Amino acid sequence: MTIMVMAIAIIGIVGIRASGERLLGKAHVERTAAGASQAAATELAEIYFEWQLARYDDDQRERRPLAALMSDAATLERARAAANEIAAVNALGRASDVKVTCDAHGVIVTVTIGRQEAQSDFPAPECFPR
Repeated sequence: MTIMVMAIAIIGIVGIRASGERLLGKAHVERTAAGASQAAATELAEIYFEWQLARYDDDQRERRPLAALMSDAATLERARAAANEIAAVNALGRASDVKVTCDAHGVIVTVTIGRQEAQSDFPAPECFPR
């Protein structure tokens, strides 16, 4: 009888520990995805700031619309590199997807790591000119 109770207790402890490890793993991926999306948004905010400063350049060439800049391959690569850096530091490899939208709410970046998605944004009224 004592052996049976001990076996049940051990099975319960192992099950609880496995559940805890799964929860911690999921939380780790969620936090990493959130951090990666914030890093990508920070990189996009720097690009946005550079785009804003270009108004004051002596070269008065026509500026690209902000929406076109945010969907440019080079811009997306900079955002992806920032997200990948955070994912790598947290031992999760690379972001599987980085999407950038420019709409009435501003610039929104969505980063996917594994099956976890996270969004970050910043206001940019030029995304949706009136």
